[in-house]
Amino acid sequence: MGDISESRLERYLRDIFDRFSISARNQDILIGRISKHKTYYELAVQYDVSLERIRQIVMRFWSRAWVRLSVIKRCNEDEIEKAISELKKINLYNPEKIGDILRRNYARSITEYDFSVRLFNCFRQSGIETIEQVAEKTEKHLLEIRNLGKKSIRELKGILSKHGYSLKEE
Repeated sequence: MGDISESRLERYLRDIFDRFSISARNQDILIGRISKHKTYYELAVQYDVSLERIRQIVMRFWSRAWVRLSVIKRCNEDEIEKAISELKKINLYNPEKIGDILRRNYARSITEYDFSVRLFNCFRQSGIETIEQVAEKTEKHLLEIRNLGKKSIRELKGILSKHGYSLKEE
């Protein structure tokens, strides 16, 4: 993506952030995460704050976006269309861009989440690499993975819900 496109995306994101009343500093952090694909660590070093604080800022925005956009538990193609529809209702210009942003967020690697070593190993063993792949599984399917039991499922559900996702219903 070239500088011109990035600056347009940044202007678009700032407009969204203004509508959510997000402070200028937090806007810079979110732009670093969303459009520049910086890691939490890079942002923490750049802004001299803890990794946990960066996580809170990013997750607070996404959770507010989920509530405001009426996206119900996880973001699949149908729900992205619902989100776009909701964005049109609150008069955000060019709302299709937010669909691309939501899709990129949904395709993030599981390494960016606070899963235990056991869960990471189970995911790796079963070929799961993104949060989308996790959210598309049912609890029954996950229990079939070696070394993944009820306790791991509880941990997984907690982390998923913290980030606005859920497992697929059976």
